[in-house]
Order: sequence, then C-alpha cells, then structure tokens
Amino acid sequence: MPVDFNISIMKKLLLFFAALCCTLAVSAQKAYKISLEKYDLLINNVQVTSLNSDDPLGQNTSDRYVKYDRVTNTLTLYNVYLTCEDSNADVIAYFGKEPLNICVRGWCLLGNYTSGCAVRSDYADEVRIYGDGTLFASSSRGGGILIDGNLTVSDGVTLQVTPNDVDVKTFGISLYGDGVLTVDNATVEAKGNPSIWNMKNLVMKNGVKILSAGHKFDAAKKAVVDASGNATNELVKIGVGTLDAIQNVAAENTSQNSKFVRNNQLIIKRNGVYYNANGVKVEVKR
Repeated sequence: MPVDFNISIMKKLLLFFAALCCTLAVSAQKAYKISLEKYDLLINNVQVTSLNSDDPLGQNTSDRYVKYDRVTNTLTLYNVYLTCEDSNADVIAYFGKEPLNICVRGWCLLGNYTSGCAVRSDYADEVRIYGDGTLFASSSRGGGILIDGNLTVSDGVTLQVTPNDVDVKTFGISLYGDGVLTVDNATVEAKGNPSIWNMKNLVMKNGVKILSAGHKFDAAKKAVVDASGNATNELVKIGVGTLDAIQNVAAENTSQNSKFVRNNQLIIKRNGVYYNANGVKVEVKR
C-alpha cells in the first residue's frame, strides 16, 4: 500500500507540474503576442516592432544608428548607410496614416538597387524630413522619393536625390500629383527623369528659392520645368543662396557663356540661352 500510494501521488504531481508548465507556456506566448506590436514601417524590408524599434537592423553603434519612436512617430537616422537589394522593396517604406517625421543627423545614405524607392509613403498626409544633417537618397529603377501626400523639408536639412544610373529613366521626387512640396530653411537637390514632378505645388519659405538656372515650378505641368517649359531632368537646386546662373557662368566671355548689363538689368548667357538675375529665361536682341 505505501508503495502504490507513493506512485499515485507522484503521478498526480507529475500531471500537476505538466499542466502548470503548459499554462505558463501559453501565458508566456500570450504575453509575447501582447508585447510584440508591429508598426507600419519597414526599413530595408525589415519590420519595425515594439521589440526592435531601438535598433531595427541590429547594427547600431554609438556613432551611427537607426531608431524609431512610436510616440512621436519619428524615425531618426544618424550617420547611416542603408542599401536595399530585395526585389521591389523600398529602403524606407511607411504604411501608416499619421504624419511621419524623419530626423537626419550627420551624413546618411539610402540606396536602392532594385525596383523600389529610397523613401515611400502611401497613406500618410505628410512626411517631414528635417535635422542638421544630409540625406542622400538614390534609386536604380523605382524612383527616389515617392509620397502620396505632402513632403516638407525643413530645419536646416540637406536632401539630395539622384538616380544610381543616369541612363535609367527614374524620377527624383514625386508626390502622386496632389501633394505639396514645402522647402523651409533647407536645401533640396534633385535629379531624375523628371527631377521634381507630379505635385500640386512647390512652396518655398524663409528665403528659399530655386537656385538652378532656367528652372521654375509650373503648376499646370505639376513639375519643375526647364527654360523650354518641359519637366526638367536636370539637377534642380532649391535653397538659400546665390543663383547658379550667376555663380557658374564662365568667367571669360564666349559665344555660349557671358554676362552683361542691359537696361540696368544683369543678363546671363549660359549655353546660348539668356536669363535674368532670377534665373528666368529672357529674350535679348543683340
């Protein structure tokens, strides 16, 4: 009897502990599911979650890092070099509806070598790029920056957008036709085919203007156009400073490049085309 009794007790204890372990495992799994929140953000095709938001790619160091703050919906880039080679994936892909902030510190590169974009947002009303750094965004075939909404570039940041391959017809910045590009105390340099297009308006604040010669925004064409009125595929420079038409014209007068004063107005001849001091094409009779 004592032996059978002990065996019975042991069986009951084993069953109890087995049930307890199962309960703890299920509870732990539920707790994990509750704590793991997936955010509407992919970086190099890696899902940003509540568990990895401080280091989504597992590559952060003290002097270069990527971090995401869900409370402020801010992605911070600090001296990072991010390249994406996954087919059709974007370097930064945002699917949320809340405005996304991208804070740029140091020198950062977003390079896409497939059919994706450097930065893409499909649903948010606005993406804001700001900070004291430089963001260089490039793409092979998918386009540089594609936003279904407004894009604001502000607070001293420099945004440079260019294709990896000059022979590939990929756009620089596109806002799906209805967005507004606002440049406020910042610099934007974009080149593509076209360079800056498919947007409702270009708003420039705090002394910002188009610096590249012969370029202006055409609301009817929803693009920055060249002197001929076509959406330009040349490098477009927007910022605070002196017009390229004045800065870059050859010092010596040639048949194609010169500068002179006519009727108290500075005229710049560049590549055989005449511009005024504001970089606007003018007609000059010699």
